[in-house]
Amino acid sequence: AVPLTPPTIGSVTSPTYNTSMIIAGGRPAILAKIFINNTTDAVVYASSTSWQKTVNLTLGDNVLAVIGEDDAGARTTPATATIVRHKLSDINGDAVINLTDISLFGIDWLKTANLTNRLSDMNDDGLVNLTDFSIIAKQYGK
Repeated sequence: AVPLTPPTIGSVTSPTYNTSMIIAGGRPAILAKIFINNTTDAVVYASSTSWQKTVNLTLGDNVLAVIGEDDAGARTTPATATIVRHKLSDINGDAVINLTDISLFGIDWLKTANLTNRLSDMNDDGLVNLTDFSIIAKQYGK
């Protein structure tokens, strides 16, 4: 038997502060079901060649394994992605908000594009400014 082509996973934003994220991807039309971490719960099929699901994220690495299944029950090899969730203001991901995070934040101060550290924009409004500084200041030392 010819192996089935696995589903694809579109780009994922990682690292992130988000507690959930919509992941989406493509699938060969022959695949009737998409399993994400061994479940088809809440997987939405917008077309015969696409899928999406909102996944909840825990702190740290969130490994996603996406497997397709055809009508006969044959399954694909998994496509995988890892989304890393940081605690708010922990730009470098070491689980402590300290001077290292403040220093990384400072590199992006008042930038709106080409951020060195995407996580410097803590409220995700497209500008690293006083609002983000107030967030990191409140989290400092936690």
